[in-house]
Amino acid sequence: MEWTMDARVKLAQMVRDRCMRIEEEGDIRDVVERRIYELLEPLGFQATKDWDIESISDVIIFRDSPTHLWFSAGQGKVVKISKEQAEKVMVLGIP
Repeated sequence: MEWTMDARVKLAQMVRDRCMRIEEEGDIRDVVERRIYELLEPLGFQATKDWDIESISDVIIFRDSPTHLWFSAGQGKVVKISKEQAEKVMVLGIP
């Protein structure tokens, strides 16, 4: 799969929208954070830091490497995923 800006934005929007739904359902921050990580970790996402912003639209995409993608999942959560795992998420969706 070619990781065009459109593909990266689509993936970031999918994850961000799912995380935002979890946040809307929960009241206690620790519970919400745990539920988001329970969603993202099995899909191969990891929390990381040190960002170099590449594009800002309704989602924030960070400069990617040949092997990984980084983007904002909303509410200060920045995630990293391997491009191989990201392809699976794009095809299969988020459960």
